[in-house]
Amino acid sequence: MANNFVQNPVKIDCITRIQMSGHEGRGQTDDYIVEDEVCYRLGRDWDVIPHCEDRVVCPSCGVEETLEHILLQCTTPGQREIWQAAKELWLRGNSTWPVDSVGAILGCGLATFKNRKGCTARGKQRLFRILVSESAFTIWKLRNERRINPDVDTYTEGEVLNRWYAVINARLDIDRALARRPAKGKLPSLPPDLVLNTWSSVITAAGAPPANWLREPRVLVGPVLRERPRGRHRRGAPHCS
Repeated sequence: MANNFVQNPVKIDCITRIQMSGHEGRGQTDDYIVEDEVCYRLGRDWDVIPHCEDRVVCPSCGVEETLEHILLQCTTPGQREIWQAAKELWLRGNSTWPVDSVGAILGCGLATFKNRKGCTARGKQRLFRILVSESAFTIWKLRNERRINPDVDTYTEGEVLNRWYAVINARLDIDRALARRPAKGKLPSLPPDLVLNTWSSVITAAGAPPANWLREPRVLVGPVLRERPRGRHRRGAPHCS
């Protein structure tokens, strides 16, 4: 098993757009936007804007708020808890967690994994890209909510993890919905085998995956596997414990 990142010069305060390669064929797609093609103002960029100088420094840590600080270093509940949860989920079916830098996060769409025969492990690549990109985006959104919304000071560890598990389960729900569509239909679809290879190693905390989990109304990613309520009782149901 090997993983390779293409190391390119990265402007830390810029987020670039990376599209994941998809399944070729009519009506079949796996495009997934990892990052937005925008350079955000961070850190010293705010120095030149009147009345915005206070945005230079992270209010929790007292240091310049760079993208690296937001994604990997901030002590406010968010990044540490999310990356630990992503790592634990990934290690259910893999031996190493190769995320240790901003470059690894921004380059997640370029990461490649091989199976024992030396062939590309597409399911593993999809899972890695989903976990890293969704984790980074969730961290970014939580930070923005803290900085922009005066009613939000910070989130508890439980609130952070609930948000993250809800995001991952929502992504899994999309994959399951696409896998149930006809391969040659007019609407986008995904090969069921690809979805199975992507998620099978992580959908349960222990033991074998539930039978027919592609169609079961369950919350599959989280500390505890539980049935998802049906019909009107589904509204407001939590995505994890």
